Amino acid sequence: MARAVLAGAALQGTLTHVRDEGVGRTTTPVWTVETPADVPTRFREGASVEVAGAPGRTATIRRVTTLGARRVVEVEITGQKTGRAGFGDP
Repeated sequence: MARAVLAGAALQGTLTHVRDEGVGRTTTPVWTVETPADVPTRFREGASVEVAGAPGRTATIRRVTTLGARRVVEVEITGQKTGRAGFGDP
């Protein structure tokens, strides 16, 4: 994992916010992850990603913003939205 992070192919950071933007019975989980801005990343808005350690949980990068020394990445969970206990739940 560390090699992938240094190569910009993986995102490792702190999950700072989780919200559900779904309407009615629809679930649309959105996670906000903060990472140091000096760590390289190849992630771009609209890119599809997977959550490490959670088979089947996929996401789409919504927004990547750099604020001083930190990078804020907002991802929308698109696969396995409700998760399974012990498999990548925030």
